[in-house]
Amino acid sequence: MTPRDLAEYFLLRDEQRRAGAIGEAERETARGLLANGELERSAAAERWVGDRPDDALAGLTRACAEVDEAARAIGVSVEPIAEASDAPARYDALLTHYEHTRAEVAALVASRVKRWLRRGARLLIPISVVLLALFVRKVRKFVHPIASGAFSPKYDARYAIDGRPDTAWIAPDSTHAWIDFELMPPRPVKWIRMLDTRNSPNNDREVKEFRIEFWRDGKPVDAVEGSYPGGERPGYIRVAVERPWNVEKVRFVIKTYAERGGGLAEIEFH
Repeated sequence: MTPRDLAEYFLLRDEQRRAGAIGEAERETARGLLANGELERSAAAERWVGDRPDDALAGLTRACAEVDEAARAIGVSVEPIAEASDAPARYDALLTHYEHTRAEVAALVASRVKRWLRRGARLLIPISVVLLALFVRKVRKFVHPIASGAFSPKYDARYAIDGRPDTAWIAPDSTHAWIDFELMPPRPVKWIRMLDTRNSPNNDREVKEFRIEFWRDGKPVDAVEGSYPGGERPGYIRVAVERPWNVEKVRFVIKTYAERGGGLAEIEFH
């Protein structure tokens, strides 16, 4: 067992201990608050896409309040929400706070460790490592998008990962823009599934050629060049990664485009 394995073992053991100390009543309270928060977040996303920024920000603020209360219910400290100067930045700060807090609370609430397993983990390190690894697999993985720019708030970077092919990140006109996807926690990427945008019904956007960069320790360590097949109705394409680095960020760069510019309707990391 390497020093890194030992460090991860003790870190995860502490997380397991925290989860085991949460009572069932507190878990139920937190589950209800998380559910309320997700309803508010979903409604806020629809209002934001529908050009109702004030209502969207109010709803997302309520969503953050729900997950913050869920965190306090199980004894988790709550970080302050980052300051922001305009509506898009405020929305991004609220969404980041919501996702991070919800992920931590959901992981602890979902963890159920029986008493005899906890006792066995104290005695046998190999068994502990296995059990803790199973616990870690429950932790939700997140992707945080940041773009060099967007045509408007309606086409913000977050719409490239919202699971909806009818929304998209659209770059400013006539720019070789890029969009970063911060992986939390960092992890290997073996292949990527992507969908180009046409900005329907205008159909005035199309990426021709692109570059995908893989970043670690603040610098690119590898890149993949590619192109879309074209056509009026774009379909998903799959991009294989020959060397799946353990990366903290993936950058999608528009090299060439048609009509007014490019964008990205959806992207998934596997």
